[in-house]
Amino acid sequence: MTESQNWIAFRTLTSGAARGPVEVALAAPVKISEQEWRCAFRVKRDTSAQTHFAPGLDALQALINAIEGIRSTLREHDEQMTWLGGEPGDPGVPRFIPQFFGIQFGNRMSRILDEEIERFSAKAKTGIK
Repeated sequence: MTESQNWIAFRTLTSGAARGPVEVALAAPVKISEQEWRCAFRVKRDTSAQTHFAPGLDALQALINAIEGIRSTLREHDEQMTWLGGEPGDPGVPRFIPQFFGIQFGNRMSRILDEEIERFSAKAKTGIK
């Protein structure tokens, strides 16, 4: 894939390892055909850069898949990478609930997450850890 990318978002991560920063980049989704999009993302360390392409049926799905691809790629590095403003080990790339298991699964996972957020918020308000 030799076309130039329209990079739209960047993040620099630091690591506890002495290997230097990791740069993450996300490109704007590109329409490939009537029902096919893709979104490039790159994880770069030193001179080593890997560009990957996440597919989607529309631009939003390709973008979401690319963000999940970034998260997955960073996890493969198996390091405690941190973004500016994050806690140690938090690269600041959230996990998405997969949609391909169906709406019932997605709704169930969303309810569980909402309940945990509610429980955490209630404890935070009372000062309980």
